[in-house]
Amino acid sequence: MMVKLRLVAKAFAMLCLLVHNAYSKSSAEIPVVDIGPLRSGTLAEKIKVAEQLGQAARDFGFFQIANHTVPQRLIDDVIARAWQFFRLPEKNKKEVSPKSFNPASTGKYRGYFPPSVNGKAGYDIGNPILNLSPALGLGQIQRLPMHEATPFPRVLGVEWQATIQQYYATMAGVSHDLLGAFELYLKMEPGALTSMLDEPTMSTLRFNHYPEDFKPVEQAEGGSLLRCETHVDNDVLTVLYQADRGGLQAEAKDGTWIDVPVRQDAFVVNVGYALQRLTNGHLKATNHRVVFQKEERLSMPFFTEASYNYLIRPLPPTVTASTPAKWPTIPYGKYIHLANQKFKEYAREEEDTSVDAYLRDSTTREGTHGKSTSTAFAPTGAPANRSEL
Repeated sequence: MMVKLRLVAKAFAMLCLLVHNAYSKSSAEIPVVDIGPLRSGTLAEKIKVAEQLGQAARDFGFFQIANHTVPQRLIDDVIARAWQFFRLPEKNKKEVSPKSFNPASTGKYRGYFPPSVNGKAGYDIGNPILNLSPALGLGQIQRLPMHEATPFPRVLGVEWQATIQQYYATMAGVSHDLLGAFELYLKMEPGALTSMLDEPTMSTLRFNHYPEDFKPVEQAEGGSLLRCETHVDNDVLTVLYQADRGGLQAEAKDGTWIDVPVRQDAFVVNVGYALQRLTNGHLKATNHRVVFQKEERLSMPFFTEASYNYLIRPLPPTVTASTPAKWPTIPYGKYIHLANQKFKEYAREEEDTSVDAYLRDSTTREGTHGKSTSTAFAPTGAPANRSEL
């Protein structure tokens, strides 16, 4: 009798959770924008696309882009190579882990992290320029804090590495197109946003692998189980490809959740908190999450980041007498170092003081006002809480 009662109670609890999830979902849909004209259209056509992108970024903070010019064969090739990586024995993957997960490693930021960290495994790939020989005269860039070569698995060969780096460069081009469109939408001077990409950037290509039947990492308010916690991205833009299975949700203005469908022909784009700061709040970074499911899931986000010394500050014409700057100025390298500390996969056993040392010793950082506290991220007069970060 007691066994039957427990089964009934469990079934009732599951039913309540399903009902809650159904009512917490939004009826809204993520906009889909054809961005083909950004490269081949007339100025009028580019402005029209820019308006669509700007409205989606302002109203949702999330949208999908189609006709993006990235060859599907390249996307499919990279997906296959990502699966190839995650199917390697754990020993081979650990060989390309940072020091936190592999004591023999000299790196701190790039490479593989296991699912035990935060419910998903990942492989972080940095700017390909950092893997080039210092003899090419790149030492000044390669010596910057957080700038380190990506460790690539030798067992997969040089062709594997070359394909991944080709995809990285292609995604950087997509990000440049989108930032140029936002300049049009906000009536900024040409280059106001795209200039952050002029020098080698800190952008990261990541492969995310959600293992089969891995336990949830969080139970959200209301009871929803999550594979990836509710958060906003701290970068400028995230351009994501969902390889095979959905689960991604974006928060609507009314607090309900919008499913982001899987589309083979489209990338998912969301505004990062750095872009919200740069546009003085005109474009919104939106909470998002991945709901729990037992099946494997693969996603490939490209985290678009500025160059290390680029100054993050609200840009004209978003700053006026009636709408003063809501955030202080801070170098991007300092900003992203502080902002990412709240993510478990970026946690390090020892505090990295190289950023503070670089800023303290450099004579080129005059005029920046970033502080080594979370209040540097909050708009004037607002609390520095998780939603603001």
